Amino acid sequence: MITSYTDHKQNIVVHHDTEATEPAKRFIIWIEGRDRHVVAQDGEFPGATWERVVASVQDMRQCLTEAERRDPTWKNPAFIRGNPHRQAHVYAGIEPTREQVATHMKQWIIWTLWQLACPERNDNAMERIAALGALAELYGLHQPKAVYVTLPTLAQIEAEIARRQVQ
Repeated sequence: MITSYTDHKQNIVVHHDTEATEPAKRFIIWIEGRDRHVVAQDGEFPGATWERVVASVQDMRQCLTEAERRDPTWKNPAFIRGNPHRQAHVYAGIEPTREQVATHMKQWIIWTLWQLACPERNDNAMERIAALGALAELYGLHQPKAVYVTLPTLAQIEAEIARRQVQ
């Protein structure tokens, strides 16, 4: 049975199999559309492996933070980075499902579109409009609207023509 546990201190959601008889040997980390794998070394204690997993999560977050420091104005749309405070997902001894991976990627895409749509971070108005349009479609706000048009009948058209000829 797959269960999720949230480590609020580290801001990590751990997905694991509660019926597993041995400690997990392989961990898959997902944060901001990126994944990283950590594999337990031979003879390594589970606690030491978990420390390496947490260190990897912190390293991934540090990379996001340093990217922000390199471009503190965030005005370069070609260099959009993620949110270093977003929750990380760790799959302990299990593979994430296609739906879970799709959810992680969708969250990252939405974050990136919000970055592109923000006028404080992107000077290009056309890119901001395109990003807002994509966000509207993702959120289902871009539904086609029904437009009702009443067309005149042939008799009404002929009557209007006759009325104009009289004038």
